This record gives sequence, structure tokens and C-alpha cells, in this order.
Amino acid sequence: VYGRNYYRPDQYVSKSVMEKRALPYIQGELLRLHTNNAQMLPDESELDFLKLCQQLPEYGVFFHRVMREKKPLEGEIILGVCVKGVIVYEVKDGCRSTSQMFYWRETATISSNRRKFTVESRGSKKKYNFITERSKIATYLCNLCSAQHKFNNEMNSRQISQSLVS
Repeated sequence: VYGRNYYRPDQYVSKSVMEKRALPYIQGELLRLHTNNAQMLPDESELDFLKLCQQLPEYGVFFHRVMREKKPLEGEIILGVCVKGVIVYEVKDGCRSTSQMFYWRETATISSNRRKFTVESRGSKKKYNFITERSKIATYLCNLCSAQHKFNNEMNSRQISQSLVS
């Protein structure tokens, strides 16, 4: 109906993806997706989009910029708080990679004091300290982690009690 070049890929794809992929590939893929989904209703399309988003590895992760307490590394540090635990990401050259993971079951304590946010590992008893921009952020992180940890424990205890009843 509209021809092969009625859209511009930069309206659909982020700049970083455009840099990583070849333009002909992106144009072909967008054309294929558009052709396959042209008859889809807006509500149906939004629901499919949300289902795809839920499959992304970082879905449900709350990101917060922090600094290491001692000797900051090159790049920035981002904490990700999710249902499974706290993830430490290092950002170098615009790429975010996981450097540590603190699962709730392996976390002994979570605390904050002024701008410092601390996670203590149950197994190694080692404390990992991070510095936030303001004390309110450290307190917020502590409360968020406590709520997520509590939620995780409640869900695990429900699964255990349901498996015992079955």
C-alpha cells in the first residue's frame, strides 16, 4: 500500500541499536514485523508488546546510580534491585554488564547510614558498601530492598506450604 520506504528506521529503532546493526537488516526486519502485524488491533498490539517486555532480562529491575566506597573504578556503577536480589552493574563504554549478584537467600543484612548503602553477604560475611548521592537515596534503597526481601520470603514460604499441603 505505502511502498517499501514509507517509514524511517530512526523513528522505530534507538540510535544505539542502529549503530550495532546494519541498516538493511533493520529495514528488512521492520518491514517483516509490520507486514506480520498490520491487522493487529491497538489493544492486542499493546498486550503483545507488554508480554515481550516481561521477557527481557532487566524487566522489573529498579536502577540506581551509586559509587564504590573505595577507589572508584573507571565507568559508573549501577545497582539494580529486583525480585531475586541486588545486581551490581558496571557501565564501561556505554555497555552495562553484571559484575555481582546478591540473591536474597544469600543476603545477611541490608542497611544504610547517611549516604552509605551496605549489603552483607551471608556466606562470606563480607560487607559491600556503596555511596549514593544523598542520604534519602540510601534510605530509599534500604527500604526498597527490605520490601523486596520480605516479598521474596513470603512467596517462598507460600510455595513451601503449598507443596506440603499437596
